[in-house]
Amino acid sequence: VLLIRRGQAPGLGLLAVPGGFLEQRDTVYQSAVRELEEETGLAMLEPALRQCLKAVAVFDRPDRSQRGRVITHAHYFDLGERALPAVQAGDDARDAQWVPIAELAELEPQFHDDHFQMLDHFLGVLRP
Repeated sequence: VLLIRRGQAPGLGLLAVPGGFLEQRDTVYQSAVRELEEETGLAMLEPALRQCLKAVAVFDRPDRSQRGRVITHAHYFDLGERALPAVQAGDDARDAQWVPIAELAELEPQFHDDHFQMLDHFLGVLRP
C-alpha cells in the first residue's frame, strides 16, 4: 500500500493515504490522480493507472475528519504483479513509502483520521 506521512497539521507526522481536495476544474478521478502524483511522485502513464482502478467508495461519516465536514471519494488502484514504482514525498507529504499489507494492522494507531478504516474497507485488513 502506498502511504504518506503527513507533513502538515492536522495529523502532522501521521500515516495517511495520499489525497487532497478538488480543484475547480477537476473531476473526482482527475483530482485523485493529481494528488497521488503531487504527494508521492508516482509516475505511471494515465492509461495504465486507469486499468489499475478497481473500486471507488465514498466515506462521509460526519465526524470522520478533524477538519470538520469532509467527504472523501477514495479510489482503490491495484498494480497487480507490476514492480512497485519509485516514490518520493512531495507537496504536503513528509514521506512516501510502500508498506506491505500484512503490516497495516500493527500500524493502525499511527493513522490520521479514518484512513486505516478506508484501507480496511478495500483490503479487508482486519478480516481473519
